[in-house]
Amino acid sequence: MSEISRGGGPSGGAWQTAHVAVTLLYDADCGFCTRSVRWLVTAGVTAACTPLQGADLPALGVDPRRAMREIPAALGDGRVVYGADAIRAALSTGRVVLRLLAGLLGVWPVSALAPAGYGWIAAHRHRLPGGTNACAVPKPDAVAKLDLDAIAGACQRYGVQRLRIFGSALTERFDPEASDLDFLVDFAPGSTNLFHDYFDLKLELERITGQPVDLVDASAVRNPYFRASAFGSARELFAA
Repeated sequence: MSEISRGGGPSGGAWQTAHVAVTLLYDADCGFCTRSVRWLVTAGVTAACTPLQGADLPALGVDPRRAMREIPAALGDGRVVYGADAIRAALSTGRVVLRLLAGLLGVWPVSALAPAGYGWIAAHRHRLPGGTNACAVPKPDAVAKLDLDAIAGACQRYGVQRLRIFGSALTERFDPEASDLDFLVDFAPGSTNLFHDYFDLKLELERITGQPVDLVDASAVRNPYFRASAFGSARELFAA
């Protein structure tokens, strides 16, 4: 996935503003997020706009669990801000009008209302222009409780290249007492123990989550209708 950046500077690192460098990390799987970031860049924001999916989040100090629900911005002084504060940081790297808007977001009572406004947009982004089902913020009872560190460890042990969650866990239909957790897995090319890795990973995911797991090998999906539904709504949990 490519970064969205303005001409006139490198596409890799954070841009240096008059005060501090800002790297805005957006969900490239979300059409609304991508469209919004493109608008910010077009409007004159010079912060680096980088997909979450390709960023080294631990190196940037970003909490992956929180980043699933609130857009993060990594600042050049080592701080990380989320949600409305991240948008404000990005706006502060723009033209005069955008910097004025950033300043307004820091003034009471706007500063008190901004987090609630951001929360509403995040919760409904799949219904906003450019949004799809893949943009929906995962439900806290199904996804936020997942131990992402333990899942990442299991993925590394069993040669996983990418792990995504899909299905009822991302909808209001999820029932912790009756529903499975559905995962799409891509194993790294050249795996010599694919059969054992598949079943060991499935058992490990069930142990970590405490839920029955339906583990689907993404490379084996042939049904175009299932593929469109599952792949279109899947949310990434791990990428090597």
